[in-house]
Amino acid sequence: SHIEGFMSEGRALASLDNPNIVRVFSLGQEKNQPYIAMELISGGGMEKLFSKGKPLDEVRTLEIITGVARALRAAGEIGLIHGDVKPENIMLSEKGQPKLVDFGIARFGGGKISEGDALGTPYYVAPEQVEHASVDHRADIYSLGATMYHALSGEAPFTGESLMKVLYARIEGPVPDIAQVRPE
Repeated sequence: SHIEGFMSEGRALASLDNPNIVRVFSLGQEKNQPYIAMELISGGGMEKLFSKGKPLDEVRTLEIITGVARALRAAGEIGLIHGDVKPENIMLSEKGQPKLVDFGIARFGGGKISEGDALGTPYYVAPEQVEHASVDHRADIYSLGATMYHALSGEAPFTGESLMKVLYARIEGPVPDIAQVRPE
């Protein structure tokens, strides 16, 4: 159910204590309404720092990606796979510190993804997520790499006229070369 998923996300987040993961202060239910009280992150999402054709500075990109990599390592240490790493799920604190948010489709362990399970965002998902194969922490690393590509190039790594074409571009086509987009 939605409530079980919501509470599962809250418990997963509460078990993590990492400066690059949104902090959970409490979770519970009040009058049959579940809640998660978490840290307010007011700096906006990473996607606001770059746009189509306007990439993000390399040093700033690496600062953000390194912080998120630390968050993924902490999650991986307890067996948690985020499942939807993307620019919109990397929020920035007032001081610009990256914070990984939205563990809504996170799962513990690995294993196969069934057809009905939620996929991450099509521009960033790993090939094994598309093919419903076994998924582990490497899928998050792939998505982080795709996010870094987008930030550095100003373009998503895979495109297509439809959702399915975007998803299968990473399986059927070549890996995009950032030097084609940004020779410098």
